[in-house]
Amino acid sequence: MKLRLRVTVPVLWILVGLLVSPRSYGQQSIYGELLGNSIAVSLNYDYIASGGYGGRVGVGLSTFDRENGMSIPIAFQYVVGSTHRAELGLGVAYSSLEGGVYPLSSIAYRFQPDGQGILFRVSLNPIQLLDSYPFVDRRKIRVGIGMPVCVSIGYSF
Repeated sequence: MKLRLRVTVPVLWILVGLLVSPRSYGQQSIYGELLGNSIAVSLNYDYIASGGYGGRVGVGLSTFDRENGMSIPIAFQYVVGSTHRAELGLGVAYSSLEGGVYPLSSIAYRFQPDGQGILFRVSLNPIQLLDSYPFVDRRKIRVGIGMPVCVSIGYSF
């Protein structure tokens, strides 16, 4: 538990600093996500600086085995491209259903014109794919929460 806090707290601190003080040369987005890291739906905010580095934070509804809960995904991202972009992400997600913090990852295609406009994402979440492999011992390795694919739509400004 202490190790998780030692890793999670600095990551959250850096990410909050990045998101709270966006510069005028970056791009911000708000989008809804279906499936993905929150299992059901989530609302996310992300900020991408001019160098392609950025972060995201969201709040989601998790549903599992007829139970509802909340999830909070937080991730660092690296985005390349102009209108048609590739995104790599790595972070953590808190789940009230699972009662803990889990790793998350994403490899995404992102349609996001420069400036203001619509944002569309399709993402593959590799860490969640590990859950289906028989060699992963879930008692020893927390492989994440969520679904292995997701679709997002929103607005960039």
